[in-house]
Amino acid sequence: MLSNEIPIVTVSYNSPDLISDLLVSIRKFYKNTIYVIDGSDSENASQTKKLAESYQNIFFIGFDHNIHHGPGMAWAINNLPISGPVLFIDSHMTVIEHGFLEELHSHLQDHMYGVGNIIHVNREGFTVFDNIDENSVKYLHPALMLCNIEEMRKWPLPIKHGAPMTETMIALHDAGKSHLLAEVEWVFDVIEKTPDVPPKFLIHEGRGTVKRSGSYNLDEWMQSVIDNRQNKSDKLILNNDQSLFIKEKIVNHEKNELIDYFYNSNHRMIHKWIHYFDVYENSFSKFKGQDINLLEFGVLHGGSLQMWKHYFGSASNIYGADINPRCLQLAEDRIEIRLVDQDSKESLLNLANTLPGLDVIIDDGGHTMNHQINTLEVFWRKLKVGGIYMCEDTHTSYWPGFGGGLKKPGTFIEYVKSLIDELTAWHYLGSDLPKSEFTKSAFAIHFYDSIVVIEKREITPPITKMKGTPSFPLAPAEQFVYDNS
Repeated sequence: MLSNEIPIVTVSYNSPDLISDLLVSIRKFYKNTIYVIDGSDSENASQTKKLAESYQNIFFIGFDHNIHHGPGMAWAINNLPISGPVLFIDSHMTVIEHGFLEELHSHLQDHMYGVGNIIHVNREGFTVFDNIDENSVKYLHPALMLCNIEEMRKWPLPIKHGAPMTETMIALHDAGKSHLLAEVEWVFDVIEKTPDVPPKFLIHEGRGTVKRSGSYNLDEWMQSVIDNRQNKSDKLILNNDQSLFIKEKIVNHEKNELIDYFYNSNHRMIHKWIHYFDVYENSFSKFKGQDINLLEFGVLHGGSLQMWKHYFGSASNIYGADINPRCLQLAEDRIEIRLVDQDSKESLLNLANTLPGLDVIIDDGGHTMNHQINTLEVFWRKLKVGGIYMCEDTHTSYWPGFGGGLKKPGTFIEYVKSLIDELTAWHYLGSDLPKSEFTKSAFAIHFYDSIVVIEKREITPPITKMKGTPSFPLAPAEQFVYDNS
């Protein structure tokens, strides 16, 4: 098969602007047949269908529900009249140069499953960065992969969550067939948007669909993983101290009201790592019963907003911010919902201008590097003196799918590490650089597993004093300080 005969499959949901960029850019360079598997609502589906029908050999296949990425690919594998090599490409890709199909095709041999970007995951689908060994599973990233469709039909089909190829890759691994996958080096740079590496062939807007629609399905999958882990730990209750600790917490919550609410109250769904609750108690207990304003980015099902409303009491005002319009229906007494795109500083500024001063800000939103950095840079000024800024799930700074990587420049963790220099900028020797707004307002930065907490106070230049009777003769510098204390 020639490269210009390879069929192309993409899965689309409520993002006609993204699929438009993809289709228009492909047609600049290729006339291949394209299949758009779409699960959009009627308005967005109509726009996408109209666009597809304006070209020859672009076929729109619509569903009356969000079919999701994995099942959309699985439907195409099972039902489309396709054979030989097939390109699967994210709807948020844009082609900028001819040749990517030819390059992928040159790496794909007839007996292989597929080629593209290869990472390693564990059996739960989480990325493995270090200590890669024979138990680590090679994972072909579905954002851009060229596969032999006949070989795909021999193995488990893609599934629903945010790592849809997990079951397929585990099956290949267990059968000793991971050699049917091959790495194409430049695809990594496209998918991960490697800093300082000019894009080759394509531009990838990471998680573009979820930023518009909240359709990633990752939260449901991660909750199922946590539930599975909890079930396993319950079985190990007599032999595992951590399991014993968790079990005790579930039964006896006198020391932590929040975790008691999480397990025992009638509330909307909340998705939190269990160790976060101790951090919450350490950070927020001083605000209980106070007249405060709290803003949380990332509404999901609205349960955590109800939790904050309960915890802080009747004098508190709770605000939730999310990109997904469906969250607006979760507003209730003392809980207001606002729409925002954390990828856009303009959108964040517009939100900030509609809110009062804030005592607590919690970023549990999109978790990408841009989202976390943009939100801190815009909303630090909105935080009142004495307030707490908390960013959750900072482990995404180590996950390539969110723009992360160990010590990778531009991650949120590396960004906050640089703020340590600003925190202590009073002590720069031989420098008359003006101190930043952060230097003059940040009292402390606390690092926890997957959480960063920053305390805001009015900071004046630090002074040092000596008090008490010296035990030994003072050096000249000590004597000067002592005399002026």
